[in-house]
Amino acid sequence: FNQKDAENIELQYYIEELQMANKKIEQLTLQNERQRMARDLHDTLAQRLVGLILKLDASEAHLQKGNYEKVESILSSAKDQAKESLSDARKVIDDLRLIKSNDTFQEQLQEEIAQLQFIYSIPIELKLGEVALSVEEQSHILSIVKEAITNVYKHANASRIDVNLFTDSQNTIINIRDNGIGIKLYTDLQKHGHYGILGMKERVMLMGGQLKIENVNGTCITIIIPVK
Repeated sequence: FNQKDAENIELQYYIEELQMANKKIEQLTLQNERQRMARDLHDTLAQRLVGLILKLDASEAHLQKGNYEKVESILSSAKDQAKESLSDARKVIDDLRLIKSNDTFQEQLQEEIAQLQFIYSIPIELKLGEVALSVEEQSHILSIVKEAITNVYKHANASRIDVNLFTDSQNTIINIRDNGIGIKLYTDLQKHGHYGILGMKERVMLMGGQLKIENVNGTCITIIIPVK
């Protein structure tokens, strides 16, 4: 009995050590994520704003010389760049909001779905069960769902989107289905950046999961993340 008690005490010690290590890993993950966002702000948003200033300076110079066609061309390019910068800024702000938010994952996902439904005017049906996800996995899933819905709006010409998310005994399963024109599996997937599949694959890979894409009366994306 004494030996058994000693083994139990030792086991409890290792469990507590493991829990402390997991907390440290989560803290380091959040710190690395903040550093990544800082790099994103510098590498994308800051550089694009500098580019906008240079284009406006060039427009002013051409305007003084009466080169109106050149000015029109530069301003059109600057407008596109401003839109891209705004999109990048929103992504960074959303990521910061996810890190600092005290809301549960379910509340964050419901809020994100509501915002996307309002912005894109596409009915989105969310079925959300109990989920078992780490903080890092929650952030990845929110980004994947947002990317998938945005790409449905851009490419699919759909009138409805269904999002199902739940955890069973072994996996967390995310299913995103639309009733649009359907992705062309042998052509669209070869296009760089098309449907945001590359970014989704990278996030799923980081979670040690699998991603499956089907063309069945629209596009169906299924993501399976093993429960750790």
